Amino acid sequence: MEKNSKIAKVLPFATTIFLLGVVFGASSKVTSISDKGAILMSALVFSGASQFAALNLWQLGAFSVILSTALLSSRFILMSASLSLEAQKLPLHQKVLLAFGIIDESYGLYISESYEGKNKDFSSFFLFSFVFYLCWLSGTLIGVLWGSKIPLAVQAYLEHVFPMVFLVLTIMTLDSLTSITTAVVTVILFLIGIKFFSPSWLVLIVTVLSSLIGLFLPQPKKRGEK
Repeated sequence: MEKNSKIAKVLPFATTIFLLGVVFGASSKVTSISDKGAILMSALVFSGASQFAALNLWQLGAFSVILSTALLSSRFILMSASLSLEAQKLPLHQKVLLAFGIIDESYGLYISESYEGKNKDFSSFFLFSFVFYLCWLSGTLIGVLWGSKIPLAVQAYLEHVFPMVFLVLTIMTLDSLTSITTAVVTVILFLIGIKFFSPSWLVLIVTVLSSLIGLFLPQPKKRGEK
């Protein structure tokens, strides 16, 4: 039963990540990035938002790519910090795998299970990350090899799947007044900040502020806790 539950949770995100990998691979064909370079980027970076940003800024030079990637990836610092206490007892090689495997989807699913009191170790997290990594890499490979055959209209449609993933992840964690309050505050901050900041800076600022606000709100108990 638990195995079927994990499959049901992973499958929609795995499919989405695969499709986004195809879009990334196909999009790389219109830049100066080589086919091997695009595949190597997915194998070593494993961060969809950063890689898409790199594609858009590739012609502007290394500094723009590095800066935008650093800003977009800064949210992973907060995610890693939230897992640091639980990860202290892990051996070094597992800590490295944990750090590499942190993406929005794997982190969101793991936290969702933690709220339900199902996680006793990081085995679920490693499973999520491994499946998503294979989907992202295989999607990139297919996009590089056959992406030119995908109609532009279909590619544009697939790109809209990306924000939907984050919406679903957010909804999955809205199981308490604290999480709902934090989500509402995040939306309000984003709507205000969009008038004053660029998207890259806005993501960083809103993430930090929302996380700080969440720290001062009553923390929900996991299921099974008294």
